[in-house]
Amino acid sequence: MIDATREWMIAVGTVGAVLVALFWPVYLRYLRRPQLRISYEPREPFCRHTDMTDMDDGSAVPSFWMRVRVTNEGRSTARGCKGKLVAVRSEDGEARADRDSMLLRWALAGMSEEHQLEPLDLAPNESDFLNVVYATSRRTDAIFIATGPRSRPGFAPLLETGRAHRITVAVYADNATWTHQEFVVRFHGTLDGLRMSWPEE
Repeated sequence: MIDATREWMIAVGTVGAVLVALFWPVYLRYLRRPQLRISYEPREPFCRHTDMTDMDDGSAVPSFWMRVRVTNEGRSTARGCKGKLVAVRSEDGEARADRDSMLLRWALAGMSEEHQLEPLDLAPNESDFLNVVYATSRRTDAIFIATGPRSRPGFAPLLETGRAHRITVAVYADNATWTHQEFVVRFHGTLDGLRMSWPEE
């Protein structure tokens, strides 16, 4: 009886050791995985006034930008991060059939629109800003979605003035679970009339 019990305990210990050897690395990878979070507040530096350069005559065009902060709260680098506008809905929640998903540009100073669309890596606890929408002093009828040449579909990347737009921003990475947030965007025809808020506000 003692020998049988000893053999049973040895068998259990062997199985336990095998399970630990198999699943411990998986558990460690889970603990160390990158974790992406989207944050936003209605103030600087999320909301930023700046001058854009007119591509035709080189003049300065005042603009007002809405950006979200993307943070890697995990313990390893999030690789190949990219942001997208994945949905546009009317104020009552009905999906708009005339707006497809499109890439958004990272707020990388000194980079072209094309390069701002490129995926980037975020180290643990590192953050970067993702442009979402912006208004210019030369357009009172609409605001621009902050996309670029490669992402533009067959319609202008605009959101009309005088109505609320419910937009969903998503961030993806090659080695992390994607995350998303919904915002409400309103524009009343002037730079200071651009607002972005959480849906409950």
